[in-house]
Formats: sequence, C-alpha cells, structure tokens
Amino acid sequence: MLGLAEFTSLSRSWNLSHDSPADVFIQGDRITASWQATPQRPIEIHARWILELHRFWLEISLLTPSRLESLTCYTQSYLSQCHQHASPELHPDVRAALLHPALAPDWAYLELAPRYDVHELHVQDGLIRFGLFHDDLEKGVVLRTRLLATYVRTPLDTIQVERIANDFAHAPPDLSR
Repeated sequence: MLGLAEFTSLSRSWNLSHDSPADVFIQGDRITASWQATPQRPIEIHARWILELHRFWLEISLLTPSRLESLTCYTQSYLSQCHQHASPELHPDVRAALLHPALAPDWAYLELAPRYDVHELHVQDGLIRFGLFHDDLEKGVVLRTRLLATYVRTPLDTIQVERIANDFAHAPPDLSR
C-alpha cells in the first residue's frame, strides 16, 4: 500500500524498486527512507511513512541537485480483487481514489493527494497510481507533498469521506512528525 514507484523526466525513468535506500530509520509508528542522488538518478529522495490509528501517511521530499525537465513522481498502491474503483470529487483542493476490495465488502480504501501536486491519476482493478508534480526544475529545488490512505466503512458514509478530504485539504504539513 501507498509506496513510491518511479520517477520520470522527459525520456528518462528511474524505478525505485531497483535502488536500495541509503538510510532507513524506524521509530515507533514511522519509517523514514532516503535515497541519495546518483549520476543515473539525479534526484535526492526522502520519504516518510506514518501510521496513525487507521490512517497511513506518506510524506515525500525531493531535492534536485541538477536541472530536470518534466519531473514526475509516481506513487502506487495495490489491493487485489477489487470489484469497484472510483475517483470521486470530494473537495476542490483534493484528488481522491477509492477502491472496494471484494474480500472486505464492508470496507473501502480511500487515498488522497493535494490537487495542485497531482499531474495524473489512474484508478483501475485494485491499482491506484498518482503522478505527482510534472515540473521543470532548476538546480536546488525542493518539492514536498503528502498523501493519506485510510479505510472507511461502507456503505460509504459520504459525510465521513468528505470530512476526511476536508481535514486533509486544510491540515498544513506537519514537518515536525
């Protein structure tokens, strides 16, 4: 669930599953991983996964030590055997993806990202893939974003889902966590 998949810049692509992080730090309910920039992948990447009760956060920070064109960061979540999927409009500042796992019919999986960071969103057959940023970047630019994943009871309580999206949209990033 909710992981980093790959980075692209024009005709170049870097799959993170091929690179081991330089540092991994686990403290309580947090896992932080860092990948240093290399000549093959000129992006410094920092990711922090945080578990809060029934919510799961992914915070991403990218540093560009060189100029990059059209940098896109792709996240990926996969739940097997989903019988429905959607990308509902819940809040003007949030992009949402929703999966309904066939093995847990009383639950739905909800994933949120800030609308201004989302370049593309694919939701299908148990797969959620956010394409984030897609920016031309000069040397030394830092990009930050966060995503939230949570399970909600179904039949969907629309008020609960909209409240989660509203809370996400209005909560500033907590860089102290």
